[in-house]
Amino acid sequence: MSSSLIAGYVARDARFTEAVEIALEGSSLLHETICRRMGVSYQRTCQLMDMMIAAGIISGFKGRGGCEVLMSRGEWEEKTAAP
Repeated sequence: MSSSLIAGYVARDARFTEAVEIALEGSSLLHETICRRMGVSYQRTCQLMDMMIAAGIISGFKGRGGCEVLMSRGEWEEKTAAP
């Protein structure tokens, strides 16, 4: 979990933080949840989820159960806190 990677995603993609906030609401995350809650396409959802996987926020896909949320809200706030 690289803070600089997360900071780069936050700076580069205005919707990344919104997707992470949705992920942090539960213990698992499905594509459909992001699609419906954010009103984005499946392709866009995949991009956001790939970024969250690379940042260590969610696991890779676990079949029908979606992805496991690996980061707590406290860890997220710590990683995104202003220096």
